[in-house]
Amino acid sequence: LLAATCTALLITTTFWLQYLAAANRVTAERAGQLDLSVETLKQQLSGAETKAGETATAAAALERSWSGSKGELDRCLAEQQRMVRRVDESDTHATKLVAHAETMMNEISTLK
Repeated sequence: LLAATCTALLITTTFWLQYLAAANRVTAERAGQLDLSVETLKQQLSGAETKAGETATAAAALERSWSGSKGELDRCLAEQQRMVRRVDESDTHATKLVAHAETMMNEISTLK
């Protein structure tokens, strides 16, 4: 009876040890998979951070470019306004010259 009990206990212990070993292997595999998943997520995060940095750099470059373009546009607009004023001044001067010429023509015709 003692031998049968010891044998049963040995079989039960062996079964549970094999079960625990199998469970340990499954747990180790899952832990390995989780490690790979964590590593993949870290790489994706690193890639996203890199892209975010690149995007920020590109946005800053675009902003600098826009500022430069806006400055150039402002300078062109100011030059155009100066040119319009000069044309207006020339037009005013030409109108005065025409009026003076008409006055002189009238004076000349009255002298004849």
